Amino acid sequence: DGIPHVADPERHLYRALGLRRGSFAELFGPRVWAQGAKAAVQGCGVGKLEGDGFQLAGAALLHHGRALHITPCRDAADRLDLVALARKSLSPTPATPA
Repeated sequence: DGIPHVADPERHLYRALGLRRGSFAELFGPRVWAQGAKAAVQGCGVGKLEGDGFQLAGAALLHHGRALHITPCRDAADRLDLVALARKSLSPTPATPA
């Protein structure tokens, strides 16, 4: 949907944002296998691995060099809705009653 993004093969930004590498269970657990099977049935295959295969994904909304919102993936099966994250991050915080 035209959302700017950054590629970070050396993981500098990943580390700065606290996006960590996955454990064995987070990369190969039952939820990941189930999502992989679902994708295979839908005709999706496995592409060429580029970068660190243990790095978990995540999304961050950055503004003027500051992270306004960071959402790490729970495991390799997580699929973040980037549009929803951007809307959530940009919506004003409701005022708290006095």
